[in-house]
Amino acid sequence: MPADVLQQGFHDLADAFASSYWVAFGVLVFTLIPVAFLPRKRQITPLEDGDGVAPPIVMH
Repeated sequence: MPADVLQQGFHDLADAFASSYWVAFGVLVFTLIPVAFLPRKRQITPLEDGDGVAPPIVMH
């Protein structure tokens, strides 16, 4: 295989690898936007006491 074809192939592979990182970065930023709107504190459900621990459930 000629050296110039091999070098062009390496260059194309490096470009594809770099662009995949940009796509992953875009997905990360896109998912962090909704995360900013999530509640910060855990809400206590009616079954939990003030400590955040649910009472034991009796199963038979």
